[in-house]
Amino acid sequence: MASWRSLGLVEELCSAARKVGAEIPTQIQTIAIPKLLEGHHAAIAAATGTGKTLAYLLPMMQRIKQDEEARPEAKHQLQPRALVLAPTRDLVEQIHADAKALSHATKLRVRTMTEADRSSWARRRLEEEGSDLLMGTPESLLRAVSARKMSLRKVVSVTVDEADDVLLRGFYEPLVEVLRLCAPRSTFASLAEAKDDENKVARSTPSKGSMHLLHPSTNDAVLAAALRSTQVVFASATLAAEARHRIRSLCPDVELIVTSDLHKAPSTLKHSLLHVEGDKLMALLDLLKSERDESRRRGEKPEQMLIFCRGVQSCRAVHHTLSNALLNAGGYHSMMPSQLRRDSLQAFLNGTYTYLVATDIAARGLHMPKLKHIVNFDFPATSSLYLHRCGRTARMGSSGKVTSLVMKRESYMANALEKALSAQGQLHAVRPRDAAALKKPPPLPTRETLRREQWELRQQRMANFKAKKKLYHVKEASRQEKRGKRQVVMAKSYRHTLRSLQKHRALTNNKLLTSVLRPAF
Repeated sequence: MASWRSLGLVEELCSAARKVGAEIPTQIQTIAIPKLLEGHHAAIAAATGTGKTLAYLLPMMQRIKQDEEARPEAKHQLQPRALVLAPTRDLVEQIHADAKALSHATKLRVRTMTEADRSSWARRRLEEEGSDLLMGTPESLLRAVSARKMSLRKVVSVTVDEADDVLLRGFYEPLVEVLRLCAPRSTFASLAEAKDDENKVARSTPSKGSMHLLHPSTNDAVLAAALRSTQVVFASATLAAEARHRIRSLCPDVELIVTSDLHKAPSTLKHSLLHVEGDKLMALLDLLKSERDESRRRGEKPEQMLIFCRGVQSCRAVHHTLSNALLNAGGYHSMMPSQLRRDSLQAFLNGTYTYLVATDIAARGLHMPKLKHIVNFDFPATSSLYLHRCGRTARMGSSGKVTSLVMKRESYMANALEKALSAQGQLHAVRPRDAAALKKPPPLPTRETLRREQWELRQQRMANFKAKKKLYHVKEASRQEKRGKRQVVMAKSYRHTLRSLQKHRALTNNKLLTSVLRPAF
């Protein structure tokens, strides 16, 4: 069995790994750490909960320490020397917590852009004290560089966590731009000289037919220079074919490091499918209450559950339903303020909340050591997402349970996943179009069935027409009644006004007659 020291790590990092609870390296750590220490570009892919974070953090920190030994002045520079990129702020803070625990032994400055974005004190500290290892989303780093708050020219290592999410969901261009910013300054001087030479050649050869392309486009040249001076590591629990293609196009010489359990659910995880025909919210309440009553019969506290929903509206509806049922639940979705979302997650981790209702932003990277039960209120659309949801439990060899509520429209995908699980196959190969193949063709209807359906359809249309006609007459009668009442009120008002005017006119005439006849008496 391998030890941390046998992987090539220095003693201070070995002791730091043991202090955070990792006594011996896992399979992915045993394979990946020696490769990363050699400085090659790599893509790490292993099941959730197998220690990928330590697999890239430990070599990254050792490379920073080696850079300090080679350049003693690097220890006091303000610019970061290593970057960790993640798709969400919550995941950035999760990785920061792991790196901070390791940094106590290595005396490295570990900072996050998310903390600097929300706190002026943290932003000032980052600008004045600098950082050795900086973490953030690609956009946050680009904002800081564009505001001239920092430079990435000294970066020697970049790690992209949840790489499939970053590469396939709109973060690819920001990622490429961050990598370009890591190119050393000497790159731009050489490019400027090459551009001058190219302009001289172009002026000396005015013929349109002769084109002298001495260099590729400036952006590609800068990116190539950045990849020569900076190690790039991709880490993910799933690695689809499209993600692999993008990694290869970005880093052609990348080394793929995978384990045998990739795209497979943990063997210690129990899967249950609960088919629902009626109200799914009531089915969820029945499930939670039955689990709570079972825990009470055993004399235990109700077990915590993470409930996944497909969107924000569904998440809010489930959270509202559980709160009305007096169940201790918190919410976690992208429309919540970031501080409120962090507080909700922390309350769940501390045991204040028994249930956490979340969207799929909680499906990636978050560590929940005490979690034993996951409920899929909305069945995931892909098997990759199912794996990420399941990865919040049954981590590092522990046991766990996943219960999925399945409606009729979701049964095909659920059956396909169930078939893959029973065969111990790779879940990543299961897609909705494969699930549709499991659907048995419906039997052809008989002539009598068609006639009965057509007759029922005509009856339904006739009933709908009569109902609409009746509703129209009721509304028309109501309008006529309101119109008649309005006319009566207007007539009464007119008569009252007319009487008042006649009285006023008669009174005026009497006063005038009195004033004319008074001198005669």
